[in-house]
Amino acid sequence: MKPRVLVVDDEESIRFAFKTHLSNEGYEVMTEEDYASGIKVLSENELDIVITDVILGGHTGVDILREIRNRGMQCPVIVITGEPNIETAADAVRLGAFDYLPKPIRKKTLLRVTSHALRHRNLIKEKNRIEAENERYRLNLDAIFRSLQDAIITVDHDMRALEANETIKVICNFSSHKIIGKDFTKFKTSCSKSCHNVLKEILKTKNSIGEFRAECKCKDRPNQVVLLTGSPLKDREERVFGAVMVIRDITRLNGLERELKERHSLQINKMPKINA
Repeated sequence: MKPRVLVVDDEESIRFAFKTHLSNEGYEVMTEEDYASGIKVLSENELDIVITDVILGGHTGVDILREIRNRGMQCPVIVITGEPNIETAADAVRLGAFDYLPKPIRKKTLLRVTSHALRHRNLIKEKNRIEAENERYRLNLDAIFRSLQDAIITVDHDMRALEANETIKVICNFSSHKIIGKDFTKFKTSCSKSCHNVLKEILKTKNSIGEFRAECKCKDRPNQVVLLTGSPLKDREERVFGAVMVIRDITRLNGLERELKERHSLQINKMPKINA
């Protein structure tokens, strides 16, 4: 799509000249002569750039700029004027005008400033796109993080809890919000604290640990057995700044394994002995 430019000026000759020059450069140009018609175009179109004169009858180009900002629109606004003054320039700059140009405006200046404004607009759009993607990615991860049946906790170098999902309450018997920001090793729990050693080992060696089986020995769950896995957390420069640990409750699996072993042992004992 061609970049869309709105030119608002009460002088027909300027509207015609700007539209001719910008159209020849590949822009889609709309022109209006006053504040009301300019605002109508703003309401009905997605614009990339707005060029507005300061003097527009009972309103000003600064009023258009203010309306654009109030609506949260991010298109660059170029303010032009035949009577430049410090007050108007200050208002335009305060409201975030991309540029402030005194008339007469040469074709070369018009095309240069408009080109710079378009690049600025494209940078804003790309920034918004990346931020939106990052937010969607964060929300997806957050949904996954909170829906897992395994407990997850992350800590920094000093063993302060950075984040934990709600499953940790089911397995470890404390709420995630109570541990965030606190030293995980000093948080009072009734378990054997086997997971502390796993996290400390990850931070010390900067290596992952997989499938470490431990008995929690909780008062509420005396026979609870968990499987601990963990990895170091790294930044873009591959520097370790913390660790993440996954805690899986395998109490039932451990009980089934023990039962199978006992049955197997009994079966072997029942087998008849064969004399050589």
